[in-house]
Amino acid sequence: MSEKNDPSLSGTLYDSPITSYKYGSVPYVEGAVGFTNILGLLRVEYVHRFTYRDHPDALLGKIRVDVTL
Repeated sequence: MSEKNDPSLSGTLYDSPITSYKYGSVPYVEGAVGFTNILGLLRVEYVHRFTYRDHPDALLGKIRVDVTL
């Protein structure tokens, strides 16, 4: 988020959720591996967060399930 879009500095744009963070100069990186097209409509994948893992509310890894009709 750039300085002009940072609501804590301007106070007039919008209210960010409490769990929002302003990240540093390191890019946010996550990776996913999974199975797609299970029975023609299901996708199961594991998503792993590689950077910014030190935040207290950060999800480090999560299983994601998607159903497409």
